[in-house]
Amino acid sequence: MTQAAALQEELIWEGRPTWKAWAGRWIAGWVLLPILVGLVLLISVWLRTRSIRWRTLRTQPAVAVGPDGGANWRVDPAIAGGGILLDHGWHALYCVVRWGGAPRGIAATLEKRRFHQWPIEDTATIALDLMSGTGEIYLTWAGEERANTIDIEGELGQINVAQDRVVLKTSAGERQWSCPPALSEGSHHQDWFVGVVEDFRAAAVSGGKGNLEEALLCARLIDLVQRSSASGGVRLAIGD
Repeated sequence: MTQAAALQEELIWEGRPTWKAWAGRWIAGWVLLPILVGLVLLISVWLRTRSIRWRTLRTQPAVAVGPDGGANWRVDPAIAGGGILLDHGWHALYCVVRWGGAPRGIAATLEKRRFHQWPIEDTATIALDLMSGTGEIYLTWAGEERANTIDIEGELGQINVAQDRVVLKTSAGERQWSCPPALSEGSHHQDWFVGVVEDFRAAAVSGGKGNLEEALLCARLIDLVQRSSASGGVRLAIGD
């Protein structure tokens, strides 16, 4: 069974989403971050997107000890399902696809650059053919610093995001905004999850599926990333 099929069985019960559809990696929590809410507004007003570059740099995986006090579950593939691809790639994928449109092809490489003792990748490089252009995602636990950057180029200009700073450059000039918290501060923010809980409540009451289709698409893309890397980084058409 593919990861996408397994996920669908886990997230839907009697035609309605379970809480797991909103908890864990498959929530679209990052899009509720204030800096990314503002980014969507800038894209809609100023850009017709041509390319998106997403970079997540970490010096090591976040420490997440299980309830029994055991080893970090993030580096145990039996629990985490994979390495940085599952940890950070999920969020990068749904953001890039939301901004750049439906993906048509994907190629990827998964590597162990620093933590060779673990049975998981610590670095992922992903290239996407999007409806609007191209997408590039680079994720690593083997970086020299903790940072997040997003660079978006469009027909009317470009947007650069670094930490909590957003810069818009167009023919009319340049504007900058500070929009804390920074992306690199992590994803455990109480204000994000008010919207997540409300989405779950509304879907549970109405019988809607919320962001399920987006979650299943991300699961399919992760399957394709793993297949592409196992085949030497070949490009795979979406739907293969």
